[in-house]
Amino acid sequence: MKRFLLAMSLFSAVAAIPAAAQTEIFNNPDNRPFWGIRASADVSFPGNYKSKLLSLKMFSPGTGFSVGAIYNLPLVANLYFEPGLNFYFDTYRFSDLVVGNSDESLTESDPPVHKAGFRVPLMFGYHFDIFPNNGGISIFTGPEASLGVSAKVKFKNEELRDEPGDLYGRESDMRRFDLAWRIGAGITVGKAWFSVAGSFGMTDLCKLEDISFRENRLYITLGYNFR
Repeated sequence: MKRFLLAMSLFSAVAAIPAAAQTEIFNNPDNRPFWGIRASADVSFPGNYKSKLLSLKMFSPGTGFSVGAIYNLPLVANLYFEPGLNFYFDTYRFSDLVVGNSDESLTESDPPVHKAGFRVPLMFGYHFDIFPNNGGISIFTGPEASLGVSAKVKFKNEELRDEPGDLYGRESDMRRFDLAWRIGAGITVGKAWFSVAGSFGMTDLCKLEDISFRENRLYITLGYNFR
């Protein structure tokens, strides 16, 4: 009888191990709010200028970066809400555009655009704590609001510096505010964070009537969590 009870106890203990591990994967009892810092390499994919009659490629893709912080707030089980604030600097280039007159000294082809501002991602995600007490994988999605502070066309030719180069100026046709939808996946190892995400523009950034323009982006992010 004692041997039977001992065998049953060992069986119950062994059976409880995967159950406990399964619980931590989907509902970790150690979930706590925490702060984190983030740095991203950004790739911008400006869409075409579109109307009912045509689709015109105005810009070529470009690169940039963003830096900022997040606050991770557990909601239910391993579901979380993670707002953030980032400063960004993005670049891309006009495509097949020549600025200036026929004089070669006053001509510049495909001048670059430098954009800077702030982004506020509001992510909802779920983390699967595959590595007990040491991290796991996460999937997340949510809206991302951007406010442009500066968008300048950079002319190398000094004689073209008087050209209207502010894309947010009164005479420009680009809006400062952008709303996109971000979706991505990340991995946590200890306090380190790595993720890949994409955002898809939902706001028409062009002020011109009957013409629409949207921006999409790719983020490759490294981070550190203070937890």
